[in-house]
Amino acid sequence: MAAGELTCEMKTHFSTAEAARAAVEPILRAWECHADLKWSRGELRFKFDGADIIDRSPVPPGTIRGIGFAVSPASLVCSAGTVSVRVTRGHYPDPPPSTFRLNPDAQSLLDRYNRYLDGGEPLLNMAYFCLTVLEASAANRADAAIRYRIDKQVLSTIGRLTCEHGDRLNARKASASLPLTGLERAWVEAAVKKLIWQVGTPEPERSLITMSDLPAL
Repeated sequence: MAAGELTCEMKTHFSTAEAARAAVEPILRAWECHADLKWSRGELRFKFDGADIIDRSPVPPGTIRGIGFAVSPASLVCSAGTVSVRVTRGHYPDPPPSTFRLNPDAQSLLDRYNRYLDGGEPLLNMAYFCLTVLEASAANRADAAIRYRIDKQVLSTIGRLTCEHGDRLNARKASASLPLTGLERAWVEAAVKKLIWQVGTPEPERSLITMSDLPAL
């Protein structure tokens, strides 16, 4: 990957560009998600740019040698009055571990998180949904803590904040009477990112997440 272009060379035979692209794109989507979770949304994006097809003899007549993607690294623009500062990273975000993939549950959590970032859903509703996805897949919260290697205190804190906090505009429950502080909001956002990462990581590869891995409350 260099100069705004990524070239993926195929190690096995693909008879069509579509088949080769289908094999590569899950890896790239995981790379984009990893950059989003580690840095900020939109940090890295890939766009299919074409395939290089070679002929092989004997059949099959068409073999995909490589496919290319245009790479869009993110820039951060900060404006103050008439002054604008643009910060661009000096290198592309590192790829994620080879085992991380956006499986259906991880994609569901990511979609809801992005919907929250777009202003389409309150933070507490989104976070509670993410918590219940883990609980439903593991039968209950205690089993979810074991399966996903997340300390029970982390899951309990998500449950407490999403049930007891919020105001009339963003609370998940009408009985909630404690508005979120800035620290609590930052904690919930960071915790959801950790949930997405754990769900997208196979069980043998998961590292334990504890309260010390999240911002202080």
